[in-house]
Amino acid sequence: DSDNNDYTVQINLGNFFANLPQNPKQSWLPTYTVDTTAHGSILWRWQAQDYASFTFPDPTFGGLFPGMTNETLKRIMHIDEAFAWKFSVSMNDDNGLLNSGSSLKLLINGTTYLPKPMSYNYFSPSWKDFYFLVPNNNNQTVQIIAIINGADVPLQFSGLVPVVRLKSNDYGSVNVTQAPQNITAQYVQTHIEINLQRYSYYKMERAVNTGTFAPVDSFYNSSYTDYNVAGKTTYKYRASLGQGSYWGGYYATRQNNYTNTVSITTP
Repeated sequence: DSDNNDYTVQINLGNFFANLPQNPKQSWLPTYTVDTTAHGSILWRWQAQDYASFTFPDPTFGGLFPGMTNETLKRIMHIDEAFAWKFSVSMNDDNGLLNSGSSLKLLINGTTYLPKPMSYNYFSPSWKDFYFLVPNNNNQTVQIIAIINGADVPLQFSGLVPVVRLKSNDYGSVNVTQAPQNITAQYVQTHIEINLQRYSYYKMERAVNTGTFAPVDSFYNSSYTDYNVAGKTTYKYRASLGQGSYWGGYYATRQNNYTNTVSITTP
């Protein structure tokens, strides 16, 4: 099945021939309708439109499969994949700090969804791929959480937040890189230079004297220069990391992913 579980299925042909119903389609198959198009094509439509309500009236098929249950039969037939919202997402860490146990999980309407096994097992300390099947909770918003070194790390989507849409596919990217915690600042003649240690996308915030932090700029660089400074004034700086846009899918980063705060007083 979609979790790579194997099943042992018992088959009893004698039961099948001894219990053959007059209308096998009605007795064995989930409810459906049949229509034709103007060109004569046959349209077969299952009435059930979600995994939970898609059930077989007799999952044993008249005893052909003794002991068979709806859940086992649906899992073997990959009915969850047919109805599910499929979400493929990659997680990366620019510092190469991922380990083999790093993972993601989805929280949707109070239900936790774990990733499905992948057909390949590629892993690097900088990149890891995941695949989710969500067979229910249609039209519910998605919360995503990283699991790093055994601890939950809340994430936030930048821009649009994904919504479950059954029988559809979406993809996204998760950047769990932690903001640098060793940024420094210095006053040079008429301006203040902040060394952010490495290139990334930052949103710079500044506080003046005893004021609160307020956004001042967004940029991609490893440093920031503030020319709008006055003498004998204390400035505090901090930057959040990874809030850039991601074209073609959903993009998430750590919540409250700030650098350390640096303080400097101009002469």
